[in-house]
Amino acid sequence: MTKNRGFTLLEMIVTLSLVAILFVSMGSTKFNALKAYKIRAAASSLKKTIHYAYSLSVFNQKKYCVNLNTEINKYSILNYSEKKQVGKMKKLPANIEFSKIVVAGQECKKGTGNIKINFYPQGYCDSALIHIRDASNRSRMLEISSLGGKVIIQ
Repeated sequence: MTKNRGFTLLEMIVTLSLVAILFVSMGSTKFNALKAYKIRAAASSLKKTIHYAYSLSVFNQKKYCVNLNTEINKYSILNYSEKKQVGKMKKLPANIEFSKIVVAGQECKKGTGNIKINFYPQGYCDSALIHIRDASNRSRMLEISSLGGKVIIQ
């Protein structure tokens, strides 16, 4: 007859330590993936807003603009002729900011307030490069083509 002795305390400590190390390494990987997801989602949301402004301009045959506020990291669509905001102002997620914006070849410094990207009823707009980044210096660039308002995220 054999005795079932179970595990020793040392075996339990070693096993639990290995499991804890695995959980910590998996957690940091998921945390980094979450940060990368946040900046991709912010770029995608801004892209949708730009597409919507372009569509409004062509459909309503009015001039619209996307207003980027670099001081508070918010953006919105403005009806240029009526001087009214369309929809709600959107905010970039926490720890994500506008880092560099170039509109029609002119670089706009961060913290200069409102920067406008114009969309015209004829189907063209100001060409622009919008750089956003997070606290870990992960970044995305949105490139807006002047013909057709096409937006590419890089």
